[in-house]
Amino acid sequence: MQIAMPENQSTNNRMYWVDNAKGIGILLVLLGHTPLPIEYKLFIYAFHMPLFFFLAGLFLNMEKPLNTFIKEKMHSLLVPYIFFAVLSYVIWLGTRHYSALASSIPSEIPLFGIFYGVGSGNWMTENIPLWFLPCLFATICLLYLLAHLPYKLSLTAILACSVIGYNLPRWINFRLPFSFDLALICVVFAGLGYHYRKYWLTAPPLSWAETAGYTIVWLLAAWFNTGILNPIQMIDINNSVFGNYFLFLIAAVSGTVITVNLAKRLLNFPALTYVGKNSISIICLHMLIYLAITVLFSRVFHFPLTLTYEYLSVINPHAHPGIAILSYMVPGVLIPLWVMSIYRACKMSLLNIDSCPKFREQETPINANNTVQTIEPDKQLV
Repeated sequence: MQIAMPENQSTNNRMYWVDNAKGIGILLVLLGHTPLPIEYKLFIYAFHMPLFFFLAGLFLNMEKPLNTFIKEKMHSLLVPYIFFAVLSYVIWLGTRHYSALASSIPSEIPLFGIFYGVGSGNWMTENIPLWFLPCLFATICLLYLLAHLPYKLSLTAILACSVIGYNLPRWINFRLPFSFDLALICVVFAGLGYHYRKYWLTAPPLSWAETAGYTIVWLLAAWFNTGILNPIQMIDINNSVFGNYFLFLIAAVSGTVITVNLAKRLLNFPALTYVGKNSISIICLHMLIYLAITVLFSRVFHFPLTLTYEYLSVINPHAHPGIAILSYMVPGVLIPLWVMSIYRACKMSLLNIDSCPKFREQETPINANNTVQTIEPDKQLV
């Protein structure tokens, strides 16, 4: 399928806003994993992960045969997942004696968890954010099947899956492999991007009045869903914590719309664009960096080591929160960018480029008639 370019927007600008949206999203992910007060995290967690599933849906190519589609997704999503999961597990084995909680976890549980693909409990305790990759794989494979139904039936099936995914934790007391239980509800966001991508890719930025309206809706929905109906409980997709079904969807969609609108207005921020292009590497590496920073703080400043491998708490309650946040976020962004630049340099000089895992996107193909061909989600998320 091809999507015509709007007359008032260039091809490069279109791709810049998508990368900017990913950049905003990954910065919110890192911010949510810092010692940020929970009152602020409530609003971030209301939409930051649905945003990534939505962006994946924008560029799905459903014209390929199912076996080809799955094979490509396994190569582009699961190969990086296995690589970073094994790396994280080796590091976890070498550092687990620093934490009483980590030492109490049998070493075979996170090892099996690599193949289980579930981020809750202790299955992925070595690097919990990695849950996103197998969940994304399951989500887009599910959407592939649903998207081949007639249009109205496809929309109905997607909504039905989201209702099932929302209620599934009440029906079963175990997680499905590769977070397929989460894919059931996340498919609604990927489907929103896929079925309405022509609008999202061609629509101009919202007016300031419309932006203000969506912002009010997002704040109220997130506040009522977590601050009033479920006091001090954050939305946490990884742990199947959604709050009220309708408020969850409203907050997620409105927050996504705001981010997309902001990304379309911030076209001249190459640093943000670059961060967005490398979002997968940042997702996979930042918690390892946070662990190293926490251990460093504990050793140098003699703070108690409070990293439990599941939740990063404030090490020094007397420090200004902004200093603590920046001390995590800045290395959490810069070090993965540096690592990936070294990886690409080595790949270019020593390896066959075509045989390596694709950790970043390729350029969007442009036809002679100035239309953009749809490209794969894995090449857009990284």
